[in-house]
Amino acid sequence: MYSEVTAEYEQLREIRDFSIANSEEFQNRLNSDLSFSENYRDFGVRYLPSALGSALKQIIGFLGPDSSWEITLASQLDEEDVDQFDILYLGHYTALDKLAEQAFANSSLMLHPNGNVLIEDETGEVFVGSGQLGEGYRDRYVDYGVFRKTTLESGNSLYLLMSARDPGLENLAAFVFSDEGTSAIQAQLEQPRGNFEILLEVSGDELDDLASQVRLLRQTD
Repeated sequence: MYSEVTAEYEQLREIRDFSIANSEEFQNRLNSDLSFSENYRDFGVRYLPSALGSALKQIIGFLGPDSSWEITLASQLDEEDVDQFDILYLGHYTALDKLAEQAFANSSLMLHPNGNVLIEDETGEVFVGSGQLGEGYRDRYVDYGVFRKTTLESGNSLYLLMSARDPGLENLAAFVFSDEGTSAIQAQLEQPRGNFEILLEVSGDELDDLASQVRLLRQTD
């Protein structure tokens, strides 16, 4: 996140721009846009989606205490990391950064650039998140999370646990790393250790009343 400032560098607000994911991209914008450089500064503010806490808890419990892994930001990944390690991405579609191209490679789903709409390739069916959670909102909340396993050119595995919003991500992690979720994957896939993808719909009227439903579960190349 970067800051909008006054001429005296007083901070007015913090901004999350999906086209700027790291300091290098922010500097490139400064260099190419004079008006931008006059009104915005990077004060080193970083954030993580609130759903990551509960999702990491689910993952740690699933992997067990003897697993060896390291946490890093997607914007800090480099080619050497991708070549040497299996990677689990955990976050929003809009923060995929360098993993954006691989995230939906060989998938039956396409992600709209707005980061909130998924389109099924064969049927053209559209899955779009809608609604808001909170007191006073009467529209039904809907979010779609995707869990994928795909093989990278290096031969390593890329796992992606992703959604448009926090409730979708939190409920996706709870399902995928539960006995119910792992059983569903193993029962419906011919090759449980192969590449696959799951589309999970998370919907409800209140935050504590969200239900999860598998909309797609299939083997991929």
